[in-house]
Amino acid sequence: MEKIVPHIWFDTQAGEAAEFYCSLFPDSRILRRDLIPGTPSGDMEMLSFELCGRPFSAFSAGPYFKPNPSVSFTVSCESIQEVDRLWEALSKGGRELMALGEYDFCPRYSWVEDRFGLSWQLMYSPETAANRRMVPSLLFAGRACEKAREAMEFYASVFPDSGVDFQAPYGPGAAPNAEDFLMYASFRLAGQAFSAMDSALDHGFGFTEGISLMVYCDSSQELDRIWGALSADPEAEQCGWLKDRFGLSWQVLPRELDALTTQEDPVRRNRVVKAMLGMKKLDIDALRRAQEEASPIDDYIAGRSGLARARLEEIRNLIRENAPEAEEKISYQMPTFYLAGNLVHFAAQSRHLGFYPSPSAIEAFKAELGSIGYSKGALRFPYEEPLPREVIAKMVRFRAEENKAAAKKKVRRK
Repeated sequence: MEKIVPHIWFDTQAGEAAEFYCSLFPDSRILRRDLIPGTPSGDMEMLSFELCGRPFSAFSAGPYFKPNPSVSFTVSCESIQEVDRLWEALSKGGRELMALGEYDFCPRYSWVEDRFGLSWQLMYSPETAANRRMVPSLLFAGRACEKAREAMEFYASVFPDSGVDFQAPYGPGAAPNAEDFLMYASFRLAGQAFSAMDSALDHGFGFTEGISLMVYCDSSQELDRIWGALSADPEAEQCGWLKDRFGLSWQVLPRELDALTTQEDPVRRNRVVKAMLGMKKLDIDALRRAQEEASPIDDYIAGRSGLARARLEEIRNLIRENAPEAEEKISYQMPTFYLAGNLVHFAAQSRHLGFYPSPSAIEAFKAELGSIGYSKGALRFPYEEPLPREVIAKMVRFRAEENKAAAKKKVRRK
């Protein structure tokens, strides 16, 4: 796996965008698709995919940040026909930043922003199509203008197998760009191709979290070193994210993180996500420990025996299956699942298992309760009888949707 992976922040369209891009470019495919529950953005879809053999990452994390042309992707095409085909697909519903046509530097070129907000530089360049097929391109504009050369040299000092390969300044007659500003430069980080340029034009944008660079670290020592070198804004440090002194966003991550946050056991996975959300620089040892931490419900169940204990375990697992993103805790001295508010409670009584899904859930499924004893907000399941698994599952899913809808409505009111 490559050391540095471009990461794209979408509102809700990460899956749709990744499928679209994979349909356009050769040697492209979606590698994995996961749902990460319990984040500040809610349930977050995370994707890993390849475009022209280059790894990418993306997630749907809400409307807080968007890609912009400060980071684009330059695609070297083997033919003019390929440039035109990609231009037609990517420009549909988007906008041209530089018109499709012939330029001094390229016989067929266009800079286009697609309908998802991602920017592409399409160029006929068969000589670079083999080894520089798709390259992240950094535009140093606004407050970062004239910093391209400094940034490349700095980044090359942080990562092994790195260096500046080519620089082309604007030269005279390119106002408002100074003669020594970089019109184009290519460089390598950890053996991977990148490009950079300066622009003194008033673009109205700069680097944001909309596109970041993920760095996978193989040890805590490496993570500490890279984090210490890159981070320049303490206020931007959160969950492994940082901003460097040029404003570019990075995610400095232990390579093991993907396995921890996508493991099948929802309880262990949620513990890792919860621990990660409280960190700035990620601590892989602390994340490993977090997945092993006991839930307070474990102690509650351990204090029971026989059928009571068996039914407690059964209903707990059933709730987990139907609300895997929910957090376990003790509330009102009862085992409780929490998802944007208390979801359901359950408790061991002397002769029955009490289940408390809220009056609204009982009312919604009253016709399916049959002989099950109930009162306002509570159901009674005798220990010696099988649990009504289907009804419980329906109520848990109902409550999850009810809580999520209420949380969204509360955000809209704000």
